[in-house]
Amino acid sequence: MKQVEQEVARAWMGFRSVSSTVTCPIRSRSKMPTPEKEISHLKQDGMQHFRTAAESTQPLKQWAHELKQECEPLMESARALNAMAESIRSTVMVVDDDEFQRKIIGSFCKLKTISSFLPPTGSMP
Repeated sequence: MKQVEQEVARAWMGFRSVSSTVTCPIRSRSKMPTPEKEISHLKQDGMQHFRTAAESTQPLKQWAHELKQECEPLMESARALNAMAESIRSTVMVVDDDEFQRKIIGSFCKLKTISSFLPPTGSMP
C-alpha cells in the first residue's frame, strides 16, 4: 500500500507541475479553486482511501500469516514425502493382446520415466 501511495503521489506531483504551466482564460480565479488546490484535495482523499483499504486488510494479512505458520510443519512433511515419492520409480504392467497398444503404452511410459512390463499374454513368464 505504501508503494501505491508513493506512486500516486509522484503522479500527482508530475500532473501538478504540468498543470501549473497551463492557464485557462475562461476561469474566474475568484469563483473556482486553482488546479493546485483541486489536485491537493484529490490527493488527500485518494490517499485516505488507500490508508483505509490498507487498514481494513490488516486482519486478513494477520490471519494469512498465522495460517502459514500453523501449516508450515505440514507443508514440510508434504515436501519430504514428495521427494521420497519422486525417488521411487513406478512400475506398470500392461496386459493387452494388441501389440500396437502395448508399444504405444510402453512409449508413453518411457516418456514419463515409468518402468513398464509388457507381457504379450496374461500369463507370467
